[in-house]
Amino acid sequence: MDYSDHAPRRPFQPRAGTPDATGGARARKLTATLCVLGWSAFWVFGFLALSADHVAGAAVWAEILAAAAGFAIGMWAYLELCRDAPTLARRAAPQEDPLRALDEDHDA
Repeated sequence: MDYSDHAPRRPFQPRAGTPDATGGARARKLTATLCVLGWSAFWVFGFLALSADHVAGAAVWAEILAAAAGFAIGMWAYLELCRDAPTLARRAAPQEDPLRALDEDHDA
């Protein structure tokens, strides 16, 4: 086998000609990870901000800002995932009602 034309590739770069060559699946995995981390940060820091003693003003503002950043990242990633996969967000086409077919046979 001749490997002279086989150039070494970087660790996270897919081979040319593979279905993942555009980075689509890896980009979706990264976006899904950002979605989970963003929403987790939103819920964790949001709870901390709501349950904190309101005497410590600077800490509460830091938690509110962290929760807002988590919300923004989580919402952006969720919308990116929905935009990339519109078929997953749609409902399936309704099937023909089998009882209606029986009713039409009964009327005839």
